Amino acid sequence: MNCPACKHGVLEPVKITEGLPALACNRCNGFLLSMLSYRVWTESNPQLSESQVEIEEADETSKPVICPKCQKLMTKYRISRKAQNKLDSCGNCGELWIDDGEWKLLLSLGVAGKLSSILSHPWQLHIKQKENDEAYESRYEQLLGSEEYTKLKEFRDWANSHISSQKIKNYVARIGI
Repeated sequence: MNCPACKHGVLEPVKITEGLPALACNRCNGFLLSMLSYRVWTESNPQLSESQVEIEEADETSKPVICPKCQKLMTKYRISRKAQNKLDSCGNCGELWIDDGEWKLLLSLGVAGKLSSILSHPWQLHIKQKENDEAYESRYEQLLGSEEYTKLKEFRDWANSHISSQKIKNYVARIGI
């Protein structure tokens, strides 16, 4: 079976880690992981925990990836806000393409045991929402300046934590601030 990423390599059986089989490309070092095998592996390794190591850099296949098993287009899923890498998942046959270095990235982020969650709509929505929130905050800091924006955040935090929080918010909305 040929590699879906580099197109020139051949996929050969390997073990990503003890008890987790996959097919690895002999040229680009990416690998094809069966989500079924992965689920069996996670069930037998409940001790998977959050890692505390530095985030690893990893290659990323930016082009569309075609599943080597069923020839369907794989969907890209962002891993986290901390990394731009995306996992390629086949919705048809349940295979996952992991580029060279992305397994180490998953380990360094502490999410190697959460691939099913990463492939979920709530996970992806959370990443987008956090990025939107950061962009919103950044935009207002740019518009107001750092010092004025800091004052505004202090007011917001005070208003949100005040016993009469809702009354304060109603008043501010009413007077048009």
